[in-house]
Amino acid sequence: MEKILTISIAAYNVAEYLKHTLESIVNNRIVPRELLEKLEVLVVDDESKDDTRKIAKEYEKRFPGIVRVINKENAGHGSTINRGICEATGKYFKALDGDDWFETAALSHILKHLSDKTADIVVTDYYKCFEGAEPVLVQVDGIQTMKEDIVLQYEEQIPNIRWIPYHAAIYRTEILQKHTIRLDEKIFYVDTEFMLYPVPYLKTIMYLSYGLYCYRLGREGQSVSKTSRIKNITHGEKVAVALLNLYKNNVDDLSDTKKRYLIRGIGGHCVWYVRSMLLMKPNKENCNKLIEFDKTVRGVSPEIYAFMDQESHLVHWLRRYNYKLYKLICFYRQHKREK
Repeated sequence: MEKILTISIAAYNVAEYLKHTLESIVNNRIVPRELLEKLEVLVVDDESKDDTRKIAKEYEKRFPGIVRVINKENAGHGSTINRGICEATGKYFKALDGDDWFETAALSHILKHLSDKTADIVVTDYYKCFEGAEPVLVQVDGIQTMKEDIVLQYEEQIPNIRWIPYHAAIYRTEILQKHTIRLDEKIFYVDTEFMLYPVPYLKTIMYLSYGLYCYRLGREGQSVSKTSRIKNITHGEKVAVALLNLYKNNVDDLSDTKKRYLIRGIGGHCVWYVRSMLLMKPNKENCNKLIEFDKTVRGVSPEIYAFMDQESHLVHWLRRYNYKLYKLICFYRQHKREK
């Protein structure tokens, strides 16, 4: 049977969560068997040290032809998505982190829609799930202007949409495979690469108003935590440089609409990196790194540089006073509630 959707699960030391993750996909009390058969679930084990592989193999045995375990050497989150893209046979591709999960009923409905519609990117609602709190349904900002369940022209719709996050996106697999979309490996924060690298090739878009992805937040040790951002500060910089190279290498071939979307996405990550740098110890070395980074951004794209100034008052004040307020802004950043 033709596979409609490949779900690629990034699995590294997620034994505590993986059963819940997989049950949210293959629960045949909610998803009819004929729809389950249209799923391809790739559990990409990134050389876990716990029982992740053992649990995944149990589901592979229970759901032959649906769940498949892929074992690989440890190379980080991006590498699991890269491997999933290479192995995928489904018409569509959805990435899922091993400690997150899907709203099962929404998955069932979405599969029905995907079976007879072809769009380069499909956007859904998603949930933010904070530990110990009720899930919060999130709609992509600006998506309300789109008609639902209709394949539309990407360039006509994207001006209304500020940003499509990792959790909201389903790609047509052919886009990822034909254009050899590959994320950086052995670093964190590559979800922005996953959301921007395919942009030059997207022509159509569809919106489905189902909350599918359940994004777990508030767990100790997550890469988005303050501690992790400081520890892995070079990762954020590497992704920023990769995204700036994406813009530099494609800018001459992009429409104005796609340029503006890339400017928002790349500029947003660059602001996030600067805000992360402001969590670091305020010394001359770190200040100079920020100054050099700012020069790099401006050299690649004055438009991205200007967007950052509009997007963040911290960036604005750093630049306005030629970084003379750097230590004061660090103090403000480090003592203000983390966003």
